[in-house]
Amino acid sequence: MLAVVERKTLDNLLADFGMMPVLHQRLAELAAQDNHALVTEASYADFLNPKKVHHYTPAFCAKAIAELYALHPTLRIVFCANRKIANEWTRHFFTAIWGLKEGG
Repeated sequence: MLAVVERKTLDNLLADFGMMPVLHQRLAELAAQDNHALVTEASYADFLNPKKVHHYTPAFCAKAIAELYALHPTLRIVFCANRKIANEWTRHFFTAIWGLKEGG
């Protein structure tokens, strides 16, 4: 396996905030891979928008995301504005990894 990308929608990541110990375990496993990324199909600003974060507060979401960065310092966390941009980022990431494997 050359690379692993975990994709999350806004709602997926919000749901995972309710099970932080499980999320941390999965992210630790993801970060253990040589080439990895957590790609979120939402912008960081979406997590600070009270109309989009449902039953969480924007402050809680900001704290939860900061905790992900603090506890998983090597994890690549990428916020994309939508699914299309997340697809593009992921495709280019995989292409770059494959190109390195193939020698350029």
